[in-house]
Amino acid sequence: MRTNEFKRWLIEIKSYKIKVVQSRTSNCHTVEKHYGDLDTHFKKDKGRELLELLTYSTDDEREKRPTKHIINIDGNLRTGSATLKQAVNLYMKFNKES
Repeated sequence: MRTNEFKRWLIEIKSYKIKVVQSRTSNCHTVEKHYGDLDTHFKKDKGRELLELLTYSTDDEREKRPTKHIINIDGNLRTGSATLKQAVNLYMKFNKES
């Protein structure tokens, strides 16, 4: 993951506040700990497989299905998974634009 470039992109292009930038970067690092380098995922399939793993629907929640990913979520599985997915999605968009 190109952390410094990603942070700069979030601030300069997306106009995110520092606290949000730190959170999104941290979320991406959490995903990387379990699934490896996000740049590798981008090169492989633009992150599609990883994003699919992070998808957890309201139906999944209602049916109490386990997550498809192996990341431990403290709290609500749907919102926690969505937060990680949103961060990875942002990183994939950054890769497309840079």
